[in-house]
Amino acid sequence: MAKNHVMKKLELENPVPSISAHSDIHPRSPRIHDLEVIFQTSMAAALTKCRNRMDVATRGDLRLSLSNLEPDIMKLAKKRQPQGSH
Repeated sequence: MAKNHVMKKLELENPVPSISAHSDIHPRSPRIHDLEVIFQTSMAAALTKCRNRMDVATRGDLRLSLSNLEPDIMKLAKKRQPQGSH
C-alpha cells in the first residue's frame, strides 16, 4: 500500500519544472517589437528588387526609421551650394 502512495505522488509531480515559472521574465515591450518590425521591413526592402531603384527618399534611412528624429531638410539644403548654371 505504501508503494502505491509513492507512485501516485510521483505521478502528480511535474518531472520537468517550467523555467518560466521560476524566472522573472517579462514580455517584450512594444518599443522593442516596433523596432524589430521596422528593421525587418527595411531589410526586406533592401534585399528585394527595389534595392536597385532610386526610391531611397520614399523608403527613408534605417537610422531615421528607428529613431524619433525628423530631419530638417531646409537646414540641410542651406548648407550646400546650389548648382550653378551650365
